[in-house]
Amino acid sequence: MNIKTIKDYARYNLWANKKIANSLNELSDHSWAEEDKSSFGSIAKTVEHILWAEKLWTERLKNQPLPDISSLQGDQRGEIMEKFIKFSEHLTDLVINYDETDLKTSISYSTMSGKGYSNPRYEMIHHCINHSAFHRGQLILMMRYHDMTEVPSTDFISYLNLHSEIS
Repeated sequence: MNIKTIKDYARYNLWANKKIANSLNELSDHSWAEEDKSSFGSIAKTVEHILWAEKLWTERLKNQPLPDISSLQGDQRGEIMEKFIKFSEHLTDLVINYDETDLKTSISYSTMSGKGYSNPRYEMIHHCINHSAFHRGQLILMMRYHDMTEVPSTDFISYLNLHSEIS
């Protein structure tokens, strides 16, 4: 486990979510909500899934009870997009303030079905961000399906190259 990489990964996740959010704001309301054959049934529902997963893992990292995911129902697009970025910011703030001991500390938690696990925080963070990256890939595919020709690159290496100092 490399503490710098974990913190860079958290910052990358926020950067990538912001890039996706900016592109999604250009979609029509119809494209945003249209039902399709994706994992969650629409772009809106996929964004909701990412934001709630990041919220859930943030609470697990803090060793807090699971959040009530039903509180998102009925939210409008603007509120969803605001939470999408806000929850990602909370995750990033939490991670960048951890020291090595915090990151190596194991946290016990239960899945939504009640099965118990224990993992070091750095593994939980890695999982959460990989999960978000997977679903951002789905969002990009759905945006292309809705005729968006300009979709953002959200690759980790793109983030690193953009934010590295050239010697």
